[in-house]
Parts: sequence; structure tokens; C-alpha cells
Amino acid sequence: MNIEFGKALYGYKGEIKTFAARVNKSGIAGGAGCSSKRMGVMGSPKVSAAGRIFDLLFFESGDIYCYESTVDDSILVRVHDKIIRVTSNTYECEKPDELTNSQQVIPRVLYELSSFGKNDELYETFKAVIEGFDKTELSEDDLFLFCDSFYYGCIKAASNMQSINEGHTEKAELEAAFRSGAYVRSKKLYDAAKKYLGTSEYEGIIGKKETKKKTAKSCDEFKKDALDGKYHIAYEWPDFMKPFIVNQKYIENYTITPETVAIVKKMVFHLNKILERMDMGMTEALAIAGDCMNILFTGKPGTGKTALAYAVSAITGMPICTIALNKHTDEDEFEGKTRIVEGHPEFVETDFLKFFKNGGIIVLEETNLPDPSVMMGGIGQALEYPYIVKENGYETVHRNPLAVIIGTMNVGTNGSNPMNEAYLNRFPTPYTLNDPTRETFIDILMKKSGESKEVCKWAYDAYDQTVAFLMGPDVNEEDMVNNLSIRSAIGLLTNMQEGQNPRDAYMHSIYGTIAAVDREVAERVKEGVVKALPNPTF
Repeated sequence: MNIEFGKALYGYKGEIKTFAARVNKSGIAGGAGCSSKRMGVMGSPKVSAAGRIFDLLFFESGDIYCYESTVDDSILVRVHDKIIRVTSNTYECEKPDELTNSQQVIPRVLYELSSFGKNDELYETFKAVIEGFDKTELSEDDLFLFCDSFYYGCIKAASNMQSINEGHTEKAELEAAFRSGAYVRSKKLYDAAKKYLGTSEYEGIIGKKETKKKTAKSCDEFKKDALDGKYHIAYEWPDFMKPFIVNQKYIENYTITPETVAIVKKMVFHLNKILERMDMGMTEALAIAGDCMNILFTGKPGTGKTALAYAVSAITGMPICTIALNKHTDEDEFEGKTRIVEGHPEFVETDFLKFFKNGGIIVLEETNLPDPSVMMGGIGQALEYPYIVKENGYETVHRNPLAVIIGTMNVGTNGSNPMNEAYLNRFPTPYTLNDPTRETFIDILMKKSGESKEVCKWAYDAYDQTVAFLMGPDVNEEDMVNNLSIRSAIGLLTNMQEGQNPRDAYMHSIYGTIAAVDREVAERVKEGVVKALPNPTF
């Protein structure tokens, strides 16, 4: 079926109440219709069905709403009891033959007034009519110009806007669309006519999310919820991917930090939106939309970047793999490799390819070490639209919407490289991981070593005093601090558990790490820190 816009536009027989109420004049129902101002001749201006939108807004408030897509160039419109999906050249609705003239025209008018519309005159005149009505100063010239602007700027300018497709949008699909954020309020329309536009029954799903009181949870509360499975991604992973899911018991001995909470909530928020689109039948780039998950962890060695990624796997129930990158990494790491198997060359799927195609968390360790041209050539298009890699160098493979790519990199250490700008821009959400707070640091030491809080406090103080000494103005060896981490303190505790006295344990861990880099600085640490360490009483 095709809409005959000319007939629909000027075949509307109802009274335009806006004119009757504001200027005591009814619109003229028939005729070709144009204002005398536009044609440059004297004549009687005509009001088309496009003007009916103002009756719906002003006098039947709540009977019209409009939401626009975040995925494609479509809008959803409800006019009375009809729900109509409009694109740049099609309609989709149930029983299109039952559409009235105004129901045929008004969704197209709203489309042109949405963010997809290009007719500035139509939008500005629309605002002028709204403001005039609110101030009881409605200008009939504005209303005539609005009707003409739609006719000449939209209908006459684009004949491809006349086709209509029969279709039926199920309630469940609408609910999923609103819940996932695939359709949102049209900002332009709501900016101009917020108090008049109605509310979809489905918007309550969004409203609850928007108005729900948010309270910051402590890390302990978050950990309890995580152990209860609250943050699991509701997706049935293929059997061959399940062995890659970190056991939930990992969380029990993992110290939750504010960074853990923020990253998990970010992932769950965006992946749930992707799942909603997948439930609607969307695949690949369409399902990813604006929720692609590329995250970068930076920080000095030993700040728990990889451990955090594995904690995220345990908390969300997502498979995870780690790919160690270095300066010799080539594109085969991402595209697959040919290896000699039982004397014959055979293509071998890499972990990257497996997870890229099936979903899960891909950890690219030391992602700044390979040649930038290798990274951009291998996965430049995997990280952003069109979300593809070339399997075996030639076959196009699309990114699974639930594939999360986490890059990790050490900063401030010898041999570390800055990231290529184009590559860095593909990680819009970088997190910098620093040494944890004193309390968190001690808690980690207790869990890792099994030692008492008193012993772990002494180990922490030894570590902290060393860092403070190196960064002090008399030494000023900030780069040396990058060689120390929580692992150094754990090494100290391990030495003590093996029977070494605390001072010897320090010499064979923290001091030894410094001496391996700069013996002179290490000797200064021996004089400035070791002799000042308190004698433990445990």
C-alpha cells in the first residue's frame, strides 16, 4: 500500500480547533493549499492535516507520543490507539488500511521534527506555534507557514517518502526496545513541546530506572551481591566456552576496590542493553550500537590489572582469556595461525578469534608493546565499526556483541611504549590503577599470605617507608618506585614464612628489587630505611 500524501494532507475533514480557539477562524478543509506569502500572490491560505498535530497536542494532550531510535533512523509514534514505526521512506504498523488521514500525515510530520529531520523552517515554525499558543498569541501566519513548510519542504521534495510497509510490532518487542534504550525521547520534540506530548505505557520501564534512588554500596555489600550472582550476565554460553569462566570462589579471596565496582557496573549496564537488542533479533554491529566494550587498564606493574579482569569474569560469569603481547606479536595472533600439525600445515584458531566470534572477555596484556601498525592492521576494525577481523587473512569475521576487549599496559617502566593515538582512541574508557589504600593493601596481604593483621601491617609499613624515601626530595628516584609493587610486600612475607627474620626478609625482597636496577640507590635505601625499620614484636 502507498500513502497518497497529497490526498491525505488535504483530505482531512475535521475542524482545526487551534484556529477556532485562538483566532476565531476555522481552517479550510480542501484545496491544493498554500499560503499567499509563499506563492507571492493573493489568495486564501489553506490549513492541511499537518496542522492536526496541534489539536492533538493542545486539546487531546496525552494522545500522541514520539520516541526515536538510537540504532537506526526510525521513530515510534502513537496517534490515539495506533502505534506506527516510521523511517525515512516507510511506515510500519498493524492494519495500515485503517489509518486516518491525520494518522498518515502526523507520524511523517513528527519524523521531520525529530533529530532526523533537516527542515529547520518546519521546526522553528513548530516552536513558534507552541510558544504562541502558550502565550495566547497564536499567529495564523505561523500555522499556515508550518503547513506549507511541510508540504513544500518534505512532501514535494521527496517522492520516496510515500511507501508503506505492512507490519506488526509486538508489545514484547516494544517493551524490549524501551528497556534496552533502543528508543529514547526525541530531544528536539520534547524541548519544544514537553508538556503536551504524552507518555508511552512502556516508558514506565525507563522511568523506574531513571527515578530509582541510587545509593552507593560499600565494597563489602557489593561483594555479597557478587557472590549471590547479582551481576551475572544472563546469557547461556556455549559448552566449549564454559571452562573459560573463572570460578565464583575467586571472589572470596579477592579484595573488592572502588575500581572493581565501577568497572563491573559499567559492563553490566552496557552488556544488558546489548542483550536486549539481541533478544529483539539484532545481531553484530546493530546489537552493539553505542555500547561497545573496549576498556583500558593502565598503571605500574603489580597494581592488579590482570587480577581485576579475572575478578570481573568471576563476578559476571563471562569466559575470559589472556593474550600476552610483545614487540614480536604479528597479525596472526588475531587472524589465526598456520602451524605444522602431524607433519601437515593446518590453520589454527587463536584464543582471540575464538572469543571474538563467541563472546567473552579478551585481555590484551601489554597492549602497547607491539608495533602500532600491527595492532591497527590486526584489530583496528575489531575495536570499532564495522567490528570485523580477517580470519586467516581473508575471511571476514564479525565481532560477537558480547565480546569485551580489555587492554592492559604498564606505564612509567623501562621498555614501556606510549600507545599509538589512533589505537588509544579506540579505548574510550581507560582506568588508571594505582596502589590501593593502606587498609586495602593490608587486606590484600592478609588474604594472599594468610598472615595476621599485625604482621601484614609491618610489611606494609616497610614497603610504604621505602616508597616515601625514594620519592623524597633528597633522593628523588620516582622512577625506581615503579619497580616496587604489592608483589614486593608479598615476597617479604613469603621470606618471613620460610623462616627469615624480618630484616633479612626485607633485604631479599624489596631491597633486592631495587639493587637489581641500581646498586647505589639500594645502598642509600639500606642506610635510610632498613636501619629505621621498627623492630617487630611478633
